[in-house]
Amino acid sequence: MARPPAAEAVKPPARVDTPISVRTNSWVELRAPNGDVLAQTYLRAGETYVVPAGIGYRIYDAR
Repeated sequence: MARPPAAEAVKPPARVDTPISVRTNSWVELRAPNGDVLAQTYLRAGETYVVPAGIGYRIYDAR
């Protein structure tokens, strides 16, 4: 009888800084899962903000 494939260990999410670039002037807010604001900044078109490693986030279009 064939053996089922061994289950691979689940890898934790990568812990790396994540750059966010904007094409138009934009307000950027980082929020914790409970909704608390962790950081706020305004970026001009072409600028980049680096989200520190370990912060979970979602991107919303606020238009």
